[in-house]
Amino acid sequence: MSPLRRIGRALGAPLRHGIQINHDIARTVFLAGCGRSGTTWLSEVLNADRHYHYLFEPFNNKKTRAWRNFAYRQYLARDAVDSEALAAAASILSGRTHSLWIDSQNRAFISGDRLVKDTRANLMLGWLRACFPQMPVVLLTRHPLAVTRSRQKLGWGPGVSLEALRAQPELMRRHLDDYRGLLEDLDGDDFAMQIANWCIEHLVPLREMGDGEYCLVVYESLVRDPDTELERLFAYLGRDFTDAHRSRLSRASATASRGTRSSLDARKLLRPWEGKLTEAQEQQAQDIVAAFGLGDLLRKIDGADQAVSATR
Repeated sequence: MSPLRRIGRALGAPLRHGIQINHDIARTVFLAGCGRSGTTWLSEVLNADRHYHYLFEPFNNKKTRAWRNFAYRQYLARDAVDSEALAAAASILSGRTHSLWIDSQNRAFISGDRLVKDTRANLMLGWLRACFPQMPVVLLTRHPLAVTRSRQKLGWGPGVSLEALRAQPELMRRHLDDYRGLLEDLDGDDFAMQIANWCIEHLVPLREMGDGEYCLVVYESLVRDPDTELERLFAYLGRDFTDAHRSRLSRASATASRGTRSSLDARKLLRPWEGKLTEAQEQQAQDIVAAFGLGDLLRKIDGADQAVSATR
């Protein structure tokens, strides 16, 4: 490495890592959700004032050395005892773990609080909540067809294959044995497995966390009535919802696809699958969600969607 690069790294690392004036996990907010559900957008709204030191998807086993011995979407039961996972999670959540990946989007040089945004942690949210009860947890959800359409446009696979699910026997035993036959029937159908993955990534945390242990935020409600939804979220976090946060709402996130960067039209955000999927596929998605017992959640999401549609 050249001397200039060494100097650049020496100067860049502190700026990128920032200065954290405490490592109390009670001062950490955890934002979880499926990939392409709007977590980056919401994190940028929450941190519009650079209040938080921002940790970007640290529970990625391909990017974070401390998490390299775990699955890409690791399941940990709420009552699991795993000293390695606990030590790694505590280091991450307290802001002691740094890397080019984790700190890539941090813009706060000095901060007392942290915001962790991760799309690979849904299956262990109950465990995180049990291990770190002082940490606020926010779970963002979005319509499965919107998530699936966005993922397929980017050429992403389903997220977790049936083989990968079977490789986590505790996940199968505790949550998915009743759906084994359904998953086997869907295996090989990319669209159907996308929907099934959405279901699994909601079924597990909703089963393992109590109602008062997290704040559920519906993406469609953020689009429909952002002030009301964000005031509720900020109240949960014990913070004020300000004009700085409100002004950030009108801009697409750093990871938004090109089709949404120039416009945040509500209908395009809420129903991106219209005209792209067949009626049979839409019905199949509804049937899969119902089979996983998540019909009420889908109706809540659909209700927010329809409320927007009615005002357009």
